[in-house]
Amino acid sequence: MLPRATRRLILLAVCCTLPVASCGTREEHVAPAPTGVYDVGGRATRPVAPRDGRPNVIVLTLDTLRADGVSPYAEGPSAMPTLARLAREGTWFGEASSSAPWTLPALASLFTAHAPHRHGVTGEEGRQIRLEAQVTWAEVMRSTLGYQTAAWFGGLPSTAVAAFGEGFDHVADQFELQKAPELLDRWVETRQRDRPFFLFLHSFEAHDPYGAANHGPPVPGASEPALTELVALGAQPAPSELVRASVLDREKRLLLRTHPKLRAFQDGITSYLWSGLATSPDPSLPGELAAAYREGLTWVDGLVQRLLEFLEARGLLENTLLVVTSDHGEAFGEHGMLLHGRQLYDELVRIPMILKGPAPFDRPHQVQGSVGLTDLFPSIVTWLGAPAPEGVEGRSFLETFKAPGPGRPVQAEELRTRAHTAGLSLAHLVSVRNANWKYIGTLDETAGTLLEEAFDLRSDPLEQRNLAGKDGLMRDLPLDPAFCEAVEHARDRLWGSASQAAWAARQGYTSGAYTTLGERPVSTCEVAR
Repeated sequence: MLPRATRRLILLAVCCTLPVASCGTREEHVAPAPTGVYDVGGRATRPVAPRDGRPNVIVLTLDTLRADGVSPYAEGPSAMPTLARLAREGTWFGEASSSAPWTLPALASLFTAHAPHRHGVTGEEGRQIRLEAQVTWAEVMRSTLGYQTAAWFGGLPSTAVAAFGEGFDHVADQFELQKAPELLDRWVETRQRDRPFFLFLHSFEAHDPYGAANHGPPVPGASEPALTELVALGAQPAPSELVRASVLDREKRLLLRTHPKLRAFQDGITSYLWSGLATSPDPSLPGELAAAYREGLTWVDGLVQRLLEFLEARGLLENTLLVVTSDHGEAFGEHGMLLHGRQLYDELVRIPMILKGPAPFDRPHQVQGSVGLTDLFPSIVTWLGAPAPEGVEGRSFLETFKAPGPGRPVQAEELRTRAHTAGLSLAHLVSVRNANWKYIGTLDETAGTLLEEAFDLRSDPLEQRNLAGKDGLMRDLPLDPAFCEAVEHARDRLWGSASQAAWAARQGYTSGAYTTLGERPVSTCEVAR
């Protein structure tokens, strides 16, 4: 038998060269799993002995769904009543966080239970998406627990589908919730009914451009009036108007990205999304985008309801754990940015997380403590009777998710590279969060500084008042030891992520909550006694 690493490379090459079917049903069948070993970081020595009545697992990730899009316990109508009801009937993790503010590193963390700096999917130029050195959730479900595995991905590049599809028996791309019943109907007819299944679905339909009109089949000839409207904006249109066109209208978005006379505006659009509100404010734009986003969520919620009805009619929700979550949120000007990526504030990294199924997820429960996207993998495989792979950063919440308190500190990361700055500084960002406190450290390569922020989420949930002192230190704050320890680890990682000699040679910015880089700054956290 070929070595495992060789088999992975062959699979990656095959996945990347397969043609993409117009109906979005390209599938790859992988040979039966050989053994139950995890690999060099996992060290499970044999498959877990099957037991009768093993539950199925369905994981649905809704791209770009921020936590308050669901709000099951908020007053007033929910934008997503189906998901709000599901959350009230099952377990709702109200303080769940992603590992990154955009899709690829977040999903890599979901599948590996590692932070971005460990799994390596960071957005750096020239770095391929590879998870073969790590044990993935799908591999444990298939090889160790004996599950039949299938995954459908929407909105991802083919390289990501190939990498994230590792360990699944069946992989398909171009998935849409609109087509889910038809796709799953064919899969149900061919699946092995003597094995439980692990089904992963990733929907792109909440992503911009928002709403049903922007995620349906193309309308013939629709681009002509769209082009006329764009040309009418003039030779130097306001960036905010171009953002409106790009985010709210898929025909205009496509023209702005492909038309020879309009492509030059694309850099300006990206720059405005990430930093333009401060320099060229358009007071009505964030509200317009947020309203369109919310309307789109209601449409997506209806698609989820249709999916649940199909699953229930086919008996696929019987003895099944259903997990609904997201990869990241969406910003509407809360900290000077629109859409997602590049920052680590809660509008971008706080996500919904709902579990409903067999005990202990079979009754209403609202969890107050913090959990991370990295915790799902070890939690579910532990619940099913398998040990989590050794060395993963995620932790099972089975023993602690009912306990009162702020929860285990969870971290998120972002790396601004030269290919993804659009006017922002080159920087490495790390955040640490529990239910009470949030720390964000920004190592700014352009300025040669370390910016540190601290927020009391109980009194300042929108993260508007930075409590770090002018020297960046968090003094006289009621912090707990676990949070402080996590902050110090994050700070050490930031400090070690760049050449100290190169950084110390730069001129630093020394006002505000900044530390000029040179010697390692003193401890950030002081634990309340």
